[in-house]
Amino acid sequence: MRRFFRFAVLVLVGLVILTGSTYRGPSSVHVAAQELKAGWPVNVWGGYPVPASNIFPVPDFAPRTYSTVVPPCYQGQAGVAVCDQQVLQAINHAHGVEGIPPISLPADYSTLPYDVQSFIITNLERVSRGLSPAVGITASLDSHAVTATQTHMDVEHYTSSSYYASNWYGGGSALMGDYGYMYEDGWGGGPTGEFSFYNYDCTSAAAAACWGHMQFILWNAGVPLAFGAAVGPWADGQNNSSLVLGTTAPASASAYTYTWAQYLQSQDPANQCLPSVGTAVGAAADPSGGGWVVGSSGTIATQSGAPCYGSLAGQTLNAPIVGIASTPDGKGYWLVASDGGIFTFGDAKFDGSMGGKPLNKPIVGMAADPKTDGYWEVASDGGIFSFNASFYGSMGEKYLAQPIVGMDALSSGQGYRFVAAEGGVFDFGSATFLGSMGGKPLNAPVVGMASNGIGYWLVGGDGGVYGY
Repeated sequence: MRRFFRFAVLVLVGLVILTGSTYRGPSSVHVAAQELKAGWPVNVWGGYPVPASNIFPVPDFAPRTYSTVVPPCYQGQAGVAVCDQQVLQAINHAHGVEGIPPISLPADYSTLPYDVQSFIITNLERVSRGLSPAVGITASLDSHAVTATQTHMDVEHYTSSSYYASNWYGGGSALMGDYGYMYEDGWGGGPTGEFSFYNYDCTSAAAAACWGHMQFILWNAGVPLAFGAAVGPWADGQNNSSLVLGTTAPASASAYTYTWAQYLQSQDPANQCLPSVGTAVGAAADPSGGGWVVGSSGTIATQSGAPCYGSLAGQTLNAPIVGIASTPDGKGYWLVASDGGIFTFGDAKFDGSMGGKPLNKPIVGMAADPKTDGYWEVASDGGIFSFNASFYGSMGEKYLAQPIVGMDALSSGQGYRFVAAEGGVFDFGSATFLGSMGGKPLNAPVVGMASNGIGYWLVGGDGGVYGY
């Protein structure tokens, strides 16, 4: 008998409105949601064809002869590497049955946070079928997934402008949950075919809820999707987990805690830099020689053999990129957008940003703090925003003849400078004033500045360079 699965690891399809406890199947909920959001671009879950039958896992990563003990691969939060490999083999066997390409996982998959694991396998299922991936993980949807694990139920919420729902799974492994959602969500999973192995609402071969989890994972909403996932304790020392898809994107791309672009960059970042960029908006030096030039679209061009750590090429941005700064060891860099969003590459770490926050004026540049591995963002009014970096002053709310266009920082991290479009230089902390083009004739406005640790250069829009 397979009693263990009947009480321990079956997936509950019922969706529960967060503001109440009404139990509904996915079809009825989705119809109700559409009625309340007339004209809102959401397709029904059933947009992807329903498989003809369940696909039994080969290899059988959790033998179904268990009845009173927990199968080894159900122990622990996300399984262990050997279980992940077994489930991946079973997923790729199922892909072969369906006639779609196999998938591969990153080498460190078993060590990644649970929400990242779930995000990766969900998107790999989507893109292998020609669907667009979810854009990224948000803290908000992660928190809703936590709610689902605490209540052991699917959650759903909708407003006039946004919608999210979840799949709940009575187990702790993202890969095992994926197998249940995608390949055994239909009728006939019981020992003699009398019930659905992973889907309690699939009460007969013709039940509308059969394959509801799979269709939700392959949801084609017509708008970009955000993602969340969580795992939490359940009964008998086991765990339960949930994944959430929603249509509410963050105000800034930098507000995602992890994105599909980051995953792609981690797999093969060297392919994401170009020989040149269209409209250059900033440059950063590689301590070992060479450097990087960034374009307003987030494209990166490497110079003099500098390594490529990835770029934003081909991605949709909320605001144009306006600057770049390299990490102190030169093994990564940050990009900053005019809305204050920060994008990290290589060993650059995210310490926060102004993305999604109100700004008096747009961000025009950034600089790295070599002392803390943090950074500063500067706005065109001279306002400074510090992230794991000391604040030494700003020109915010002070008179400026022309807007600030760039900044640099001391190699000690003890100060920084701004430059304005007319060539005026403003120094803070231990930074000293060595000269400027303020009040002098310029063939073109100054567009940025850079430091060599001793002095600094101002760069004009016509390519002119002024050294101090």
